[in-house]
Amino acid sequence: MADVVLNNLSKKFDDHTVVKDVNLTIPDKEFFVLVGPSGCGKSTILRMIAGLESITQGQVTINGRVMNDVPPKDRDIAMVFQNYALYPHMTVYENMAFGLKLRKYSKKEIDSRVREAAEILTLQDYLKRKPRALSGGQRQRVAVGRAIVRKPQVFLFDEPLSNLDAKLRVQMRLELSKLHEQLQTTMIYVTHDQVEAMTMGDKICVIKDGVVQQTASPLDLYHKPQNKFVAGFIGNPPMNFVDIMLEKDKDQIVMRDHHLRFIAPDALGKRLKQHAGREVVLGMRPEDIYDRLFYNYKVAEGSTVKAIVDVVEPMGSEIFIYFSIGKDELAARVPAYVKAEIHQQMELVFNLEKAHVFDKETGDSLL
Repeated sequence: MADVVLNNLSKKFDDHTVVKDVNLTIPDKEFFVLVGPSGCGKSTILRMIAGLESITQGQVTINGRVMNDVPPKDRDIAMVFQNYALYPHMTVYENMAFGLKLRKYSKKEIDSRVREAAEILTLQDYLKRKPRALSGGQRQRVAVGRAIVRKPQVFLFDEPLSNLDAKLRVQMRLELSKLHEQLQTTMIYVTHDQVEAMTMGDKICVIKDGVVQQTASPLDLYHKPQNKFVAGFIGNPPMNFVDIMLEKDKDQIVMRDHHLRFIAPDALGKRLKQHAGREVVLGMRPEDIYDRLFYNYKVAEGSTVKAIVDVVEPMGSEIFIYFSIGKDELAARVPAYVKAEIHQQMELVFNLEKAHVFDKETGDSLL
């Protein structure tokens, strides 16, 4: 078991910087997720931890030991790749045992570890099969099993579920979370899927263009994003954004554009008073926009808007409603009993108690 520390970690390819001054501390036994869009540098960070990519600047330490010049085989890590990387001519048993054979473990120890991992991953009935006779989910479990038998101090996962269909991804997310709970080992997981990140990670690091944007627990990322990028990346449908002007009207702060006029609640108004006269970005989660007709609570003055429905997406337990206000296209997440049709006019309530406000230039949160 070990903690992993990245100090000012940077990576350049020629003159192009793909990872810039990353500082992260991943405690022992934590399930840590690196998430971001394709090309943001998250897999490069993982490969530098593994020793598969050279480090341009900074340090990687595992359990207090600097790993910059330590060969991958001596780092006591195990990596699971996106494409499984199984040997097609070997059985499941042989694939899982191969790394241990290279390390000269005894046959008895190899057999014990392979069968223990197979039991954890419910692969006991497949040990004599070859990869071509397995489903995608089973092949991914074999790849995980090959890592488990090593009993490493750190597991590294590089988008391991990307090749699976939606149902299998959900199943494998559950299995990996259970596996982490059972093994109590440090796991670092890379994904571009914010749903995977939110459902699996103890801590999530959001990366954009090789730069860490925010590191926090899943719920803190969701409810307290530090900037507009994090707010828009985490959540499905993503957060709505509207450019608005903050104006002072007597003791109130009014949020206005050509089609909207909201009155900030007292608590929000006090925090925004210093920004009066500026154009900012208002952020609203889809679930914080309600249908006025079915909203049973007292509606605050200056918190509603009328809009025409553009698209309706029934999801079973809920409905996503997409609508336009001027040039802005927004989304609301409403209960399944709400009746919504395309071209219908709806009066929508914006729960401004849960609003987010961002600096228009920097994207940083103003709250």
